[in-house]
Amino acid sequence: MNFLEKLEKEMEIKNIKNLHDLSVRSNIPYSTLRGFYTKGFDKIKLSTLIKLKDYFGCTLDYLCDDSVIESDKYFPPDLSKLEANQEKK
Repeated sequence: MNFLEKLEKEMEIKNIKNLHDLSVRSNIPYSTLRGFYTKGFDKIKLSTLIKLKDYFGCTLDYLCDDSVIESDKYFPPDLSKLEANQEKK
């Protein structure tokens, strides 16, 4: 399962219908998320992966490693960090 398949699976689990909604909820620019589909996802910034990891409550291994197919949710998403980032805006 590749990165985009995992992203879509996690979006479905959280009932996120589109990239705009994910952008707002995860504090990741829409253009960054859309770029995964148009430009590829080979050079994703670590900061973006960390935001996705925190939002979805999964590990970086799950997001980055195609051979890891199960989302081992070792911890809940750190909503306090996401909420603090939203308050800064």
